[in-house]
Amino acid sequence: LVHLTLGDLAERVAVDADPARIGSYVATFQRARLAREAAAPVQGKLVCLADVQPATAKWLWPGRIPLGGLTILDGNPGLGKSTMMLDIVARITTGRAMPDGATSLDGAAGAVLLSAEDSLAHTIRPRLDAAAADCTRIVALVAITDPDGDRFPSLDRDLPHLETAITRVHARLVVIDPVTAFLGNVDAHRDSDVRRALAPLAVSRVYWRGFGMIIEAWPRGSWK
Repeated sequence: LVHLTLGDLAERVAVDADPARIGSYVATFQRARLAREAAAPVQGKLVCLADVQPATAKWLWPGRIPLGGLTILDGNPGLGKSTMMLDIVARITTGRAMPDGATSLDGAAGAVLLSAEDSLAHTIRPRLDAAAADCTRIVALVAITDPDGDRFPSLDRDLPHLETAITRVHARLVVIDPVTAFLGNVDAHRDSDVRRALAPLAVSRVYWRGFGMIIEAWPRGSWK
């Protein structure tokens, strides 16, 4: 039972058209999978701090947006958070200095957008044009296509697709606006659930390959 594989299941289904037996095969496969998971050893991974090499922080915007880090932009609705993020994108894609005159990148770089609230054609592109962005360096991850059709991107399962977008435009900035739209089946009102949903970013190649990330925080009903 423990050694029943997906290939074994496919072979049995291919030669047997009886729905009842196919259901039995699927149930047996699921039990085999659970048995393998139960038999697998579970170990904790320990890191001795003496083996950790200290590193100096690198910045996309010195003192404000770190590379290889997550920056949360939080505030009441209607204050221009999305507009400010697109202004930063425009500066990154053209190699211009930040509003305080700071510079850190050696020339222009790309950016990736995940936006759930604003139209690309009616809002985002006009704002980028107004900020003099180089839109050839910007891509938006708008959907994931799987066998069931198009679905919304989710941070807990679609990091490889995000990495593909980053690589395509040599991005140094990823903007997620707002983060609640890309958490998948997560209760955004529970901090522990949100932290678990964002945890894969902390161990992914996307997070640590020298990109900055800005996310607009989830709205709170208590804001007035």
